[in-house]
Amino acid sequence: MTEHGSVLLACPDPHAVGANTSASPVVVVLHGGPCPDTAAHSLRCARTVANSVSSYGGEAHLVEAAGFALPSLVDKLDGEVRALVTTMEVPRDAGSLQGLLNYLEIPYAGSGVAGCAIAAHQVTARRLLQAAHVPVPAYGLVRPRSSPYSEAQRIMRQASAGVVRIQPQAPARGPAGPGDSVWRGPSTAAGAEALSDLLTVAGPFGPLMYESDEPGQTLWVGVIDDAEGQPHTLPGLEAEPRAAADKETLGRARRLALRAQRALHLRGYALHRFTRSQDTGLFWREVQTHPDLSPTGRLFQITSAHHGWTHLEFIEALLNTCDTDLTEGGR
Repeated sequence: MTEHGSVLLACPDPHAVGANTSASPVVVVLHGGPCPDTAAHSLRCARTVANSVSSYGGEAHLVEAAGFALPSLVDKLDGEVRALVTTMEVPRDAGSLQGLLNYLEIPYAGSGVAGCAIAAHQVTARRLLQAAHVPVPAYGLVRPRSSPYSEAQRIMRQASAGVVRIQPQAPARGPAGPGDSVWRGPSTAAGAEALSDLLTVAGPFGPLMYESDEPGQTLWVGVIDDAEGQPHTLPGLEAEPRAAADKETLGRARRLALRAQRALHLRGYALHRFTRSQDTGLFWREVQTHPDLSPTGRLFQITSAHHGWTHLEFIEALLNTCDTDLTEGGR
């Protein structure tokens, strides 16, 4: 089926016949983060997910993603176990948690090892997107051996916008301990002088990349698989509803999100962010492979606003997508 097919632009049925959820699922909800704020946010999200699992007769267990409790917990659980990941922020070892779940043969919602690792490495992701004809802003590598001043001058000449975004090529490490100062990025700078100052601060935390920070409206597009593994794009959520995009733009954003989903080898669900500019059209900016799954998260807000799902139906739909890298081809 092509990406223009009506089914792929429709809403997946959370109660689909043949869904791989059981009457009383056992669900491990993994949470955590590289710093206290993100870890606390992830835990709050995990609790709301666990409440929804319990609401329809499921058994939910909260487990820290970075801990060692998962293998021993699984040995004690009866029945088919599935996992939902609520870490949200991409870890430095993106894909390793999915590798562990594959090894333990625990089906999980969301992308596998390859998709998580590719999406976390910004330059690789953008190269794959360009090959798939998904437009991205001008970007490139920051040369670590150049002086911040000369590198800032070079980047500003190559950038397509007056504001440049600097970020690590891969997820930044977390603080080593109390008092450890870590630049996590991304950060923006307008003009060569401000960019030179930013490169001085961020340089030790490289390797870095730059990207033109194209001005425009932010547009979020969700993707959720159905029980057969077929991806469905969800109508976009606009950060500035007063400047609503037309139907043609929204439809193109959904098609580009679907194309990006495939190019980055993602599955299950994801949230893609685009920038819409009246002058240059749509640009892909980022993907959240594990977005906020709570009732206040964007992915649920999209499904609730456009399809009337309850949070329980939302979580049920995600559990319908649970799989491992070893069994994905047979679904």
